[in-house]
Amino acid sequence: MMYMHYCKCCNHIFMLNGHRMICPKCLEPLTELRISYLDYTKLNIEEREAFKASCADEEQLKKLKTRYRMYKYSKWYKELQAENTENLPITTLLAQKEREKAKKKAEKKAEKEANKKADKKADTNDETL
Repeated sequence: MMYMHYCKCCNHIFMLNGHRMICPKCLEPLTELRISYLDYTKLNIEEREAFKASCADEEQLKKLKTRYRMYKYSKWYKELQAENTENLPITTLLAQKEREKAKKKAEKKAEKEANKKADKKADTNDETL
């Protein structure tokens, strides 16, 4: 199912599949909104901008947000809590993990590019001999 989320850092409203907790753009915690996907799609441009502006206001956001409670029964949540020695909020832990994943992915990509360049250089050296 599609759910509406708001990222304070990006000041962006996302329509995401499932109950997400981390922003796909900046990897910061998201706020799940009470408005349904269908109700949001019925809003016109001006109403969407007004809704986004109300999300930017902390007091309004408290009224607009909701909390998905069933994740506490999931396997990933229990495993994450077992690692949570500092008793940090779950969104903070998830954001850290996502940043680590992104960093590893970037390192792998850089390594792959370096290997490609080295292979190209070796091929050119072989051709010149």
